[in-house]
Amino acid sequence: MGLGELTSNWQMRAAALLAVAAVAGCGGGSDELSTDEYDARLGQVFTAFNRELPKTTSALTPESSLDDRAAALADGQPVIERAEGDLEAIEPPPDFADLHERLVSLVESFGEATSEAREAAEAGDAERLSEYQEATGRFQQELVLLGQDFQEAGLGLAPRAQPDTQTESSP
Repeated sequence: MGLGELTSNWQMRAAALLAVAAVAGCGGGSDELSTDEYDARLGQVFTAFNRELPKTTSALTPESSLDDRAAALADGQPVIERAEGDLEAIEPPPDFADLHERLVSLVESFGEATSEAREAAEAGDAERLSEYQEATGRFQQELVLLGQDFQEAGLGLAPRAQPDTQTESSP
């Protein structure tokens, strides 16, 4: 695993989270969020997430030491925790409650994997840190599937600005 791949995958997951959060539609009730309101709330969470996370992951370069990687992962942890907390605070429309819970769980698992990767980097365990690559790949796949499930539930994907997620991979 190249460190550039790790950085690229982390940033691709951030973009995937934005895509999942970009559900759009219409509907709603009196006191519950309409689908449009739900979409807007998710958009706010992931706009902040996608703005802040790349600031921390930009330190994950092929030249980074394990200490630098640990620091970058530690800096990213609060961003992930904030997104998780913000998602937990959203009461989705009833038709999307199960999908929303899956989204919250995925962000939580991302946070746990990031924490484990940070601990591995702090311990100087490059082999254990490499397991993060596999975990992030699975995470990204689950996000794509969740986005498809949102679409199958009758929601389109609203266009939103996405950060540039292209980085060079190391050999």
